[in-house]
Amino acid sequence: MHLVYWIPMKQMEENKNSFYYREHKKKKKKVFLDGLFYPENNNLKTNPAVLKTRLFFNSCMISTSSQEEFEASTLLQELVTMVNFTDAKNKSKPWDAASSLGFQKALGWLGGRSWNYLFVMSAFAEEEIAFVQNFNYWMYFSSENWSATLNSTVVPLYQSLFGLSASQSINLAADVSDFADAVNSISSHDDSYTDPSQLSSYQRFTQNQSIFGTSSVLNYTNVIKFQFATSNLKPWILYLEPDVYTYHYFSNLISLIESTSPQTVQFYLFAEVILFGLNFENVL
Repeated sequence: MHLVYWIPMKQMEENKNSFYYREHKKKKKKVFLDGLFYPENNNLKTNPAVLKTRLFFNSCMISTSSQEEFEASTLLQELVTMVNFTDAKNKSKPWDAASSLGFQKALGWLGGRSWNYLFVMSAFAEEEIAFVQNFNYWMYFSSENWSATLNSTVVPLYQSLFGLSASQSINLAADVSDFADAVNSISSHDDSYTDPSQLSSYQRFTQNQSIFGTSSVLNYTNVIKFQFATSNLKPWILYLEPDVYTYHYFSNLISLIESTSPQTVQFYLFAEVILFGLNFENVL
């Protein structure tokens, strides 16, 4: 007769030198590596972690890209074109019709690639769109780390891609970092959002887009049009009630952007994609 002991994971982790913990970690590694290096293992062919890691390893083994090649890439040039909706060297230039429309087009383009960190729009059914603040991102945002990485990684690109001087790029990075902090400050950081059952209870549907706020600078209806390339501007929208009625995130975001220089917003969008969308720092 064999006795089977159930040992809580927390207890195992408290004694990381224990036999049970070592065996548990060993088995987890074996399962992961089996899936990574032995694709004939049918049970692991669809494991998301395995697939992502295999793709990363393969790209590392075959990649010979340099920073110069990255800067000349079609994707990066398209990104620069899309986010360059105002005078890159003029902080005092205010929002106007052209920059507002360019900003909304940029959000639509970024949203289609999951690179919009201000909010998330995603289609989940025909004529139905989920529209929520990007709480998963801002809940774990670190101002100190974000600013440090911005200065070490993105500031040189401000110079090489947009023709800014070193001092202009450093000053701009400070403005961009302040803007990121401001967005973080209006986000909810509500722990209940991490509870699936609680999150489900927050879900509501509407076709009344005015509840999110209206603005010529940040027109959510236009962003829907540009992201989904649709003529139907009144889809059913799934939203989270606290986003609108407790934290007023979307209307506060409008106020924040309207009071921020288009130049700062433009370079914030660029920085987010480089740091997190493309994970530039870990690619090169």
